[in-house]
Amino acid sequence: MFKVTAGAETLAKPAEPTLTEPEPEPEPEPEGCPWLWGFHVNAFGPQSDVGLEAATQPGICWLELSAGVGVRKRFNAFEATPIANVEARTGMRVFPVTLRGRIWFFETHSLIADVGLGLMRYRFNGTEPAFPFEYERTGTTLAGFFGAGYGYRSPSSPFRYGILLGGVFQNGSLDDSDVTAPNTPGAVVRALGADLDTQTDAQKKPQLYGEVSLGLLF
Repeated sequence: MFKVTAGAETLAKPAEPTLTEPEPEPEPEPEGCPWLWGFHVNAFGPQSDVGLEAATQPGICWLELSAGVGVRKRFNAFEATPIANVEARTGMRVFPVTLRGRIWFFETHSLIADVGLGLMRYRFNGTEPAFPFEYERTGTTLAGFFGAGYGYRSPSSPFRYGILLGGVFQNGSLDDSDVTAPNTPGAVVRALGADLDTQTDAQKKPQLYGEVSLGLLF
C-alpha cells in the first residue's frame, strides 16, 4: 500500500452543490376592458316619454354607444281659440330615432355625460267639436342633445342606471298643415289653422329633459 505524501493539494475537490432561488412567477397582465352588449330602457328622454335602445360597451370602459327609438304622445297638446266660442284641440305624437354616446368618468359611482343626434318625427291631429274641422300636420327635424348626471354600474352584475338632465336642440321645418273644414267660414278656418301652426312650430324650440335610464350589458 502506498501513501500519497505530496501533491494532495492539487487533487480536484468535489464541487459543492449550489442552491438556486426559483424564478419569480410573472405578474398577471391586467385584463382589458370587455366588450359588452345589451340594452337601455329610458324614460323622459329627448322628446320622448319612453324609449328602447340597443347598447354596447365597445371594449372601452369609459364609453357606451347606443341607438334606439322612442315615443311621446299628448292627446290635447294644444288649444286654439282665436275667435270667441271657437276652440280646436290638437294631439301630438313624436317618434324620436336617436344615436348617442355616454361617457363614464369613474368605474362604479360616476359622473356621466350623454351626447347624441336624432331625427324627430312629428304628427299632429286636431278637431273642433262644434263644427267640421280637421287639422293635420307632420314633419321631421334633425336634433342634437346633451345631458349630464349621475350613473351607477354594478361591479358584480350587468345592471347599470343613469339619471340625467339635459337639453335638446332642433333644426328643420315642419311640413305645411292640411286643414279640412267643409261649410265653415274661411276666416275661421284660417284663424284656427294659423294659431295651431304657431303652437306646433314651437315644438322646435330648445327644450329641457330629465331622463332616467336603466340598462343591462352582458
